Amino acid sequence: MGQKASRTDASAAVPTDDASDIDRVERGAMEAALAELSRALDAEDLSTAVTVSGTALSKWPRWRALRASRDRTAGYLAACTSATTSAPPALDIDSLRVTDVDEASLPQARAERTAEHISRMADVLPHVFGCLAREPAPERFWTSAPLLDKLIETSIRDTDEDSLRWGPRVEYLDPKKCRERLVLYQTVRAVSKAWCDQPLYGNIRCLSIDVAWCAQIPPELGERFANLDAVTLYGGFDSKTEAQFVEDSWFELPAVLRHLPKLQLLKLYNIQMQEFPDWFAALPLKELHVELPTPKGYYDGEMFDDMELLVPAWVDDESCLPRSLELLVFDDYICDLGLECARRLPNLRELRMNNCSQPACPEWLREVASLRRIQAQYLSLAPSVDALRECNLEAIEFTMEPYEGPIATDGFLSGLGRLVVGTPCGASLRELNIRGNQLGSVPECLRGLQLQVLRLGETGITALPSWISELPLVFLDLTSNPLLATLPSSLHSLTTLRVLDLRETNLGGPQLEFRSVDGGIDEVVPKLWVGGVLQNIADCIEEVVRRDSVLGQLSRALLGQRLRIHEIPWEMREGHDSYLDSGLEKNWWHERCGYDWIDPIFYTCDELRLESTDGLEAARSAIRAARANAPWAV
Repeated sequence: MGQKASRTDASAAVPTDDASDIDRVERGAMEAALAELSRALDAEDLSTAVTVSGTALSKWPRWRALRASRDRTAGYLAACTSATTSAPPALDIDSLRVTDVDEASLPQARAERTAEHISRMADVLPHVFGCLAREPAPERFWTSAPLLDKLIETSIRDTDEDSLRWGPRVEYLDPKKCRERLVLYQTVRAVSKAWCDQPLYGNIRCLSIDVAWCAQIPPELGERFANLDAVTLYGGFDSKTEAQFVEDSWFELPAVLRHLPKLQLLKLYNIQMQEFPDWFAALPLKELHVELPTPKGYYDGEMFDDMELLVPAWVDDESCLPRSLELLVFDDYICDLGLECARRLPNLRELRMNNCSQPACPEWLREVASLRRIQAQYLSLAPSVDALRECNLEAIEFTMEPYEGPIATDGFLSGLGRLVVGTPCGASLRELNIRGNQLGSVPECLRGLQLQVLRLGETGITALPSWISELPLVFLDLTSNPLLATLPSSLHSLTTLRVLDLRETNLGGPQLEFRSVDGGIDEVVPKLWVGGVLQNIADCIEEVVRRDSVLGQLSRALLGQRLRIHEIPWEMREGHDSYLDSGLEKNWWHERCGYDWIDPIFYTCDELRLESTDGLEAARSAIRAARANAPWAV
């Protein structure tokens, strides 16, 4: 009976002559599925009926009548399985039959809905497509004007503090995530014919490529990534064995780099290649970042049999690098490299030599007339003075990263004086970062310079000289000087000052102390750094009032200034790249921001709540009473 009805309805639904050939094929497939379903129901083989229905629905998911039949049949079978003592429920087999082809699932009907769907998604798809096409932009040139803008903006907008303290970094893109992103990008592009007309990878700007893939990349791939301007070749995170160094020495840059007309930044991460190909010097690069691998066992005193593997031959080849380079970065190399490769670069504006064993800056740096910025971590300043004092440098960074107080190096202060007093370097210098070097006091040789950025963090200074206001400072970093407790009144006249960083000084705000039990946070207590020691706020109310007087007077005198006085605890930093990401609403303070600087908004978030605010309330009452009676508060 069911089969006869199916055939009758199917014959009545024969497609017209105007139907497409594709519709005829699809309709025939649906009729075949209906016939198979009817045979299963005639035989009362309900399990087969469910299977047949499921297979058909995988092809035509919008076939609602078939889905309802499948669900009722499956429900009946489940009820029979669970009915151990009672009889299974009654079921009318004929009610499970489906006799009509689903017209809405035919190709022509689907095509008619496509325009409607695209129209409905018109406001959404461009954003999805654009998001997938847009990779994180690499950091651009760290020249003086952008630096000042970034220092000011990041302080006000609560973004990445590490950029303020240590300088910019190139964002690392995981090669596997990069590949997954491109696959997803291509999938979204195939949503409709309208999107297929878009350039395949025309908006992609950054790629991270595993070195294992490089040999398989065809040169013509550059035609697809016509706007690519940043590439990272990734050699892994781990230290490398001698065999891996040998393997790296045979590594060849992928020829696709030659076919990227807009390529500006190349980062070679953890790759010890020995030579660049001849065509490398012709690339339009502006930035080259080289981070060399560490030999496995090096820090345990183990050495390679072939020590020449640790010194790439190209670093002493004056003709191997593109003449368009403006920024050259060397990180984490453990051998003394001559760096002759940079000697003949006519456009080189910045050279970074970080975490390296270099004894001093190369003597020939004075020959590079275009050089404006030099950055060096763990290099001694004194031996580098002769190479730099005749350079027209705008920015100098000779920094240490101490763990237990500032580091003293021989001849640092005398070398700094020889570098900047009466020299072309001193006349052109606008930014100076000497963080981590033992000073004790602000060097007198800086007086008379035109410094706009001065970083004196963790240098052991205990006071600022009154002449500090003679400098046209925009950004002043005094962090991690625990005995710095006062500021000169002359600082009130420094109208150019926009950002003053006083974290972890005797002028800083409250910090959080975490008391843990069984590995979890049991209690969060606000405390105050006093002389480098955390103390209960309730026990140092007078100190809070004193600090408020210093900070309040300065903030009232300099209305456009922002004070950074709260250090975010490491427990809150974990898993976050910035203050903003960690849930903090603010990390800067000024007298008109609407909050007292001891308020929890500066150092707590939704995940971390204070157990008690008694000490804070007492401190707030004390400073407000003191303000009411202070002459400067009138």
